[in-house]
Amino acid sequence: MTPTDVAHKFASRLDSSLDEKAAQQLAAILVRQEVHKGETLLSEGAIARCFLIVEQGLTRQYYYKNGIDISEHFCAEWDIVYCTDSMLKREPTTLMIEALEDGVVHNVPFDEFRRLCDESPQIMKLYVRLLEDGLIESLRKTDAQRFESARERYENFVRQYPEAARRAPGKHIASYLLMTPESLSRVRAGLLK
Repeated sequence: MTPTDVAHKFASRLDSSLDEKAAQQLAAILVRQEVHKGETLLSEGAIARCFLIVEQGLTRQYYYKNGIDISEHFCAEWDIVYCTDSMLKREPTTLMIEALEDGVVHNVPFDEFRRLCDESPQIMKLYVRLLEDGLIESLRKTDAQRFESARERYENFVRQYPEAARRAPGKHIASYLLMTPESLSRVRAGLLK
């Protein structure tokens, strides 16, 4: 897949489109990276200077709380991975990004992307959509934790993240849903009845 194709897929993922000039501008800053299962793509304490477009594979964002590994987010093909606060404020992150499978990601240097936003209304629109999607997802997750039962959280997870539900290890799914692996097994078993 060419960098221009990746730029078009990125726009499509955000329910938008780019003309050829904007797609080529975006393609020019993409940095392709092959990743391996278990590889850390962003470490705790680092400053996020890029966001990632997942071309192939599965990633997760996670953090540690009281020594417990908690999954925050999963990204499969054509999803976008970023640590908003670190990227925007240029502060060390508490979130880490890990490849759960071998794959390919495209690094998008944030400062260069912002420069392109100043030059291209189409790319600025992508940036706004990216932030809107992140905000909506964060609100959905917060509401799910406050108002939904374990079963409802799992059913919504399967709907929202079908690839992660199929491909991620159960312990990571359980931590995302704020339940133990045993509770997740009970929820899954209850759905089979």
